[in-house]
Amino acid sequence: MKFTTPVIVLMSVLGLSLLGIFLMATFDLCPPDGSSLKLPWCAGYSNAMPVISTPVITEGKLGAILFQDDFDESISSRWQFTASPYLVSWVAEEFEGRTVFHSLPPNPPGDTSDAEIRDTQWKNYSIQFDFRFLKPDQFGYHYFYLRGRITGCPPTIRSVQTYEFIISPDQKLLKKSFCREGSQVEIAASDKDFVMEGWHTLQSTYTGNRVQLFIDGEQIIDYTDPENWLEGGDLWIETPAPSEMLFDNLKVYEIVP
Repeated sequence: MKFTTPVIVLMSVLGLSLLGIFLMATFDLCPPDGSSLKLPWCAGYSNAMPVISTPVITEGKLGAILFQDDFDESISSRWQFTASPYLVSWVAEEFEGRTVFHSLPPNPPGDTSDAEIRDTQWKNYSIQFDFRFLKPDQFGYHYFYLRGRITGCPPTIRSVQTYEFIISPDQKLLKKSFCREGSQVEIAASDKDFVMEGWHTLQSTYTGNRVQLFIDGEQIIDYTDPENWLEGGDLWIETPAPSEMLFDNLKVYEIVP
């Protein structure tokens, strides 16, 4: 069988492309940022798995697991759900071959949707989970809130004392809230970015008066509170309506000073 010149050229191009992908897979190489080629082992691939297995510890040592939920088949009964203004429970469901924790917006539409683990006795601890942005808020932005070291306020004050991270692909903020309604101050910030697509691993660590944030193993925020630092425990994840997010492999570790 004789092949025409265009066919031979096409076969050569396909052969070189396949050889290139084979070599990239062999040596775990990835195309440059902005490339349309998406490979399963590279960041940004829709089903790429985070590779951070345990938290990064810069002070003390890793202790026991205080809480764990991988969301397989169901979710822990310890989760409490709130929303503004309509209550909605988040759900465990299948997504691209894995069972995930899916944040659902209030229905009818509202402001926020929340999942909380409260009334714990956690002292020094690290929260770790995988996350993925699914749908943006009404203005097209992707972000969520993570609160730790939470302490309740008197019943007459509709607020809590807490450290609050605001996490988006291009900006991260750390705020501190007090038992004065509406009293919140920004205490740290970072413009280190990460790609919006795909799965990422978050870690927030609370050791004494030190608060840290890591994304995919990279330290993003490291703040030491000089005065009146908060001593609570718990965790609280909040998503703005009508955005939706996916979470997986959540663990809370004790940090032994």
